[in-house]
Amino acid sequence: MVTWLRQGAFSEHNHLFSAALWWIWCTRNSLCMENEIISIFSLKVKIYNLAALLRSVFSPTLSTDIGGRYVTWHPEESMAVVLNVDGSSFGNPKISGFGGILRRNDGSWLYGFAENVGISTVIHVELLALYHGLKAAWERGYRDVICYSNSTLAIQLFSTMVNPWHHYAAIISNVQDLLQRSWNVQLKHSVRETNSSADFIAKLGPASSEIWREFLEPPEGLLPLLQADARREMYHRY
Repeated sequence: MVTWLRQGAFSEHNHLFSAALWWIWCTRNSLCMENEIISIFSLKVKIYNLAALLRSVFSPTLSTDIGGRYVTWHPEESMAVVLNVDGSSFGNPKISGFGGILRRNDGSWLYGFAENVGISTVIHVELLALYHGLKAAWERGYRDVICYSNSTLAIQLFSTMVNPWHHYAAIISNVQDLLQRSWNVQLKHSVRETNSSADFIAKLGPASSEIWREFLEPPEGLLPLLQADARREMYHRY
């Protein structure tokens, strides 16, 4: 045991080793003393985040590694249906589109969509992605939904009073009406690294000659990203 601890403490992965020991011990204590069960996924997130902190604090030399954190798709324990949306533009303004994906909380596919809206702006397609994603979730009968978008501006616009003179007042009002219906919806910001599947399907919008596309099965090329999400693959974000 002493040899194993010494090897881990002085290995090239010593920060990860130390973080894993700490959080496994804490998890054991939570279970034994408080009867609290911490999922394997949550444990992994805690370990990787602590390892990143240790690396930034105890790095023996100055380097380009300034710490950061590990992020993953859908870092929630909730059983809600997960909606990821994104907008895509080949310029601002230029040919633009949007897309979204509905999945169960384990990452399994439910529904996808993409649209080509022609010449538009980034914020316009981000708003449209949220509207059509929420509308699709409602129409398919899902009443507990967590919606992720990497546009903080779009999310903020839905949480404030609509200025009737705002260029996109109609879209904002439509989304706010959807949010007032009898269901549980959470709008959350996602970083770019954890929204790659939505980014992929959003790019199919402006790249297609079709205006509106629905996907009852994952489109070609998306499966590896979906599998990475379902595995809760970690991404280091600085």
